[in-house]
Amino acid sequence: MLRTKLINNHTIINAATKVTGKPQKILRGASRHNSVVLVRNLCYKIAKDHLYLSDQEIARSFNRDRSAVTYSLKQAEKKLSERPQYRNMLQAIEEELGLC
Repeated sequence: MLRTKLINNHTIINAATKVTGKPQKILRGASRHNSVVLVRNLCYKIAKDHLYLSDQEIARSFNRDRSAVTYSLKQAEKKLSERPQYRNMLQAIEEELGLC
């Protein structure tokens, strides 16, 4: 029997926490440390790609400004094309969520 997981912003952040070790509070917080920002941007990307949320909806759920989310999504795409380890982190989070 195939089991599917219910995916929402909370489960995305839980998966990112498991894979990266960054606490949920830090990921949802205002930290500007590069390592936190990179993981947070991946959470935005997964929410955009798999939950089909608008930038405004993502911003609301992460307590951010819409323009900040839009910029972060562009940065995530750029880094995914440049850094294999960033792609691996995205894949690991998606596997944790059961998306791969």
